[in-house]
Amino acid sequence: WSLGDSYLTPGYSGGINEITGRIGARMGQTWGMNWGLEGEIGGGLSLYQRSVRGGTLYTTEPVAGAGYLVANLPLTPMPNLELLARVGYGAAGTHQSLNGRSFDRVTNSANFGLGAQYWMTSGDAIRADYTRRDYIGGSAIPDGADVWSLSYVRKF
Repeated sequence: WSLGDSYLTPGYSGGINEITGRIGARMGQTWGMNWGLEGEIGGGLSLYQRSVRGGTLYTTEPVAGAGYLVANLPLTPMPNLELLARVGYGAAGTHQSLNGRSFDRVTNSANFGLGAQYWMTSGDAIRADYTRRDYIGGSAIPDGADVWSLSYVRKF
């Protein structure tokens, strides 16, 4: 399992990017040295806002979850360091408010990313990764989102 903090950068057509923080947890299972499955769940710590139609649109992501197929590549010269790639499917609940009206929706996404883990001991690691969320079928964040994460990993 792992626990960490993420920063979500939603992309907008106008080139506007804001950052919102979230905390999340992951659990996974590996098979052999190179393959695994991983699930994650997280929730927003802050909101992002932007001006639209004469008002301010506020958006939060109270909860998001995803499942991934993960490929691990241990590096031979540095046995404590491994690279990883993951691809999966996610869903996020978003809450938006504009001019006193509120909207709640669930958005689905195709996700893919890259990262690295450094094992400090046989059971403790630090992980940094990037995940791209491409939203499917309309979204509160029409141009997708980039998620940067830093996590503590505990292997059982």
